[in-house]
Amino acid sequence: MTILISCKRGAERPPVLKRRVMAPKPIQDNSFLPAYIPKDDMMKNLTHYEMNPLFLYLSEIWGEAKTIQLMARYNVGTSKKWGGSAVF
Repeated sequence: MTILISCKRGAERPPVLKRRVMAPKPIQDNSFLPAYIPKDDMMKNLTHYEMNPLFLYLSEIWGEAKTIQLMARYNVGTSKKWGGSAVF
């Protein structure tokens, strides 16, 4: 909400705009827990790089050995469902 404060007559200052700052509402539900994929399932996706377009592109730039190292470091996997797309 914006409130316009006007000046007194004869004053040389232009009007000033002020904003009301709203405090964030507290979270009511404290039962939220983050969901994780089991590590064994995640590790299964760190294969089939020969069909992963991201891997193929980065291999052309940095070479296959460096790209494999980076894919393992950042846990980049390959999705069989979406035609080999990269998953993070």
